[in-house]
Amino acid sequence: MLVVAAGVTLIDTESERVRAQVRLPSGSTGLQGLAISPDGRWCAIPHNLGRFQVPTVQVEYGWMNTSALSLIALEDSRLVGTLLLDEPRRGEANP
Repeated sequence: MLVVAAGVTLIDTESERVRAQVRLPSGSTGLQGLAISPDGRWCAIPHNLGRFQVPTVQVEYGWMNTSALSLIALEDSRLVGTLLLDEPRRGEANP
């Protein structure tokens, strides 16, 4: 399976070194900033999710590009999951 995805590089600001690189789900593009939880445990990243691996049906419902929010656990630098933001039959929400 072809994997084409944006990623996030986590940097330790004290040592100025790369701590980890976290790849988002295949098809992730257009990262639009990020938010860190007040306790520093989580990083939330809104982005688009291209559905290039599925047939081009239901385009009018926004099934080719989906708005998503991915959550990274900063303690162990892992992708916890990705939440799709679009409502079915309403097209793309644009995070």
